[in-house]
Amino acid sequence: MSLSHSILFIVFLCLVNLSRQSVLGATGSHQFVQFDLTKKYTRGPFATVDLGRGNLHKREVELAIQNSEVSYYVQVQLGSNGQNVTLLLDTGSSDTWVNMYCPGDDESDSSDDESDSSDEGSADESDAIASVDGQCYTLPNTGNLNIAYNQPYMEAFANELEKSYSCSEFGIFTPQNSKTCQNTSTPFYLEYADGSSVSGFLVDDHFKIGQVVLDNATFGVSDSIGNTNGFFGIGFQLNQATYQNGQGPLYDSILMKLKNNGYINKVVYSIKAALGTGGSFLIGAYDRAAYTGQLTLLPLVSFDIKNDKVGTGPWFLSVTLSSFSLKNLTDSSPELVAKGAIPAIFDSGSPRSTLPSYLIDFLIVKFKFQWSDQVQAYVTSQSNLQGSDSNSILTFNFQGFDINIPTIKFTYPVLDVNTLQDSGLRMLAIDASDGDYLLLGDDFLSDVYLVTDLDAKQVAIAKVNSGSTQEEIVVVQNKIADAVKAPHWDAIFSSSNSEFSIVSKIPDPSTFDNNYNSSLVAYYPGMDLGYDR
Repeated sequence: MSLSHSILFIVFLCLVNLSRQSVLGATGSHQFVQFDLTKKYTRGPFATVDLGRGNLHKREVELAIQNSEVSYYVQVQLGSNGQNVTLLLDTGSSDTWVNMYCPGDDESDSSDDESDSSDEGSADESDAIASVDGQCYTLPNTGNLNIAYNQPYMEAFANELEKSYSCSEFGIFTPQNSKTCQNTSTPFYLEYADGSSVSGFLVDDHFKIGQVVLDNATFGVSDSIGNTNGFFGIGFQLNQATYQNGQGPLYDSILMKLKNNGYINKVVYSIKAALGTGGSFLIGAYDRAAYTGQLTLLPLVSFDIKNDKVGTGPWFLSVTLSSFSLKNLTDSSPELVAKGAIPAIFDSGSPRSTLPSYLIDFLIVKFKFQWSDQVQAYVTSQSNLQGSDSNSILTFNFQGFDINIPTIKFTYPVLDVNTLQDSGLRMLAIDASDGDYLLLGDDFLSDVYLVTDLDAKQVAIAKVNSGSTQEEIVVVQNKIADAVKAPHWDAIFSSSNSEFSIVSKIPDPSTFDNNYNSSLVAYYPGMDLGYDR
């Protein structure tokens, strides 16, 4: 269950298909299987595709992951007949579940077909813009700072996209078509932050991830109607839906099954979700070529947004943020805004990051954002965020280790509705938290290489190497071998150490409100475009 449920409004249908062709070989002292990826496009208001090479090594599992503006996807096969299902990879939840129904699609049941049945398209590998009923929506946040959104680009790809989509593109699981499916008679119920929910039951069945088949994997089958896609939850066991409020059983997750069956040594996984070169999801290992600089180890801390969890935690990938700084194009050095110790949650299921409102106020003023009634958001000139040879920067300091992210990564491009030309404006795309915590989603994680050791309750982070084309896989035996402890290892967030002191004076952003006169209408994840989520 994602901490921010806007991911259920996903309209980016990007699938990957694992090729049947594989190559056996050896790296060091262990064997591996290397398989190719083929590229497929499906239809939706936007389509972005990022593909990488998938490798399956003995004692580690690697899948290709698909990074759209809001989500990372993996494809698995379920049941005795290998039913193809594409799942959202979610560090913020702990249950894997799939859809059983896809209403309104008579051809949604493709359970006896092992191949991907998604439609081929001719969309570009970058981003695309949809113009619906004369309205113009902002492009997804590509992270590509050099792309030119010009008229020929828009005309070339807008007509490839459609306003609606079918949940069948993600695949469904039909239990009665699998000869090995066993109903555990255990119900599950997930309630999301926006009040929506998913209900169903747990089953035991074949679960194929890469080239590994788990014979008796436990996952949920949703009998709810209206879900777009299922989830691959890779969080802590204590956060499972069956164990909420300390009631009900705990069960072995997919990652735990891989460990118990000897495929991996520890419950460790790594995620590379950089745009431009494709991404990968390694279970039981990490890739030295996927990051630059030092891989820095951080202890996970116990933090519960709703204060309704049972046990001592941690329940999420919560780390300690020690300070927050920013630098605009004219600053000689970053300006320290706040310091102390507050929790920051890494959540791959969230499209946008969430920051305390007082930090957002500072961003608005610092980068000259002004309110637009047309866009219904704060917008600023792109020239305030990005120069010809430099970028404004947000600096997140985790116990003495800095991660610098260009400010533009936390914005969406805005286009003129009349001309479909780039307006030169950027829309601020950060949500505000009710308290002192951060939730760092896709906009942050696409610039970070994340290695998670659930057994040790630690994560290791570094800047992602977005230009890497090679792999240097390291199988985790006892620990993340290349990671070093953060400089201020003991300075962690806790119930008794949760102060975050404001260092810089934060003006009231309301004094900067102003209406741009351009005819602008912005799209953002979750916006009602006239179809069900």
